[in-house]
Amino acid sequence: MNIVKNKVIITVSVCFILVLSIIIIAINYNKTAEKISRSGAIVSQTALYIVKDSNGKIAIYKYGEQNPVQVLEDPYIDNLPEIDQQRLSEGIDVFTEDELSTLIEDLSS
Repeated sequence: MNIVKNKVIITVSVCFILVLSIIIIAINYNKTAEKISRSGAIVSQTALYIVKDSNGKIAIYKYGEQNPVQVLEDPYIDNLPEIDQQRLSEGIDVFTEDELSTLIEDLSS
């Protein structure tokens, strides 16, 4: 009886590890999957930058870094529409240099 019990425990453990491994692989695949940009170029789905509020100003951070690479002096976040303020408080992921330029131009106009 103990042998059967041990086999069941081992089988359940192996199944759990396999399912957990598949979940981890799926999550990592989604983070690094490619997407097609508006220009038709294939780009990484991992963001290059995050644009967000920093003391009432728009700050551009390299993704995953603590210090901004640039802080825009104008416009102040308080002067932007509510929807832009909300997006900046959450942080806007940016995947290409072109997307960054377009976003900054849109926020500044």
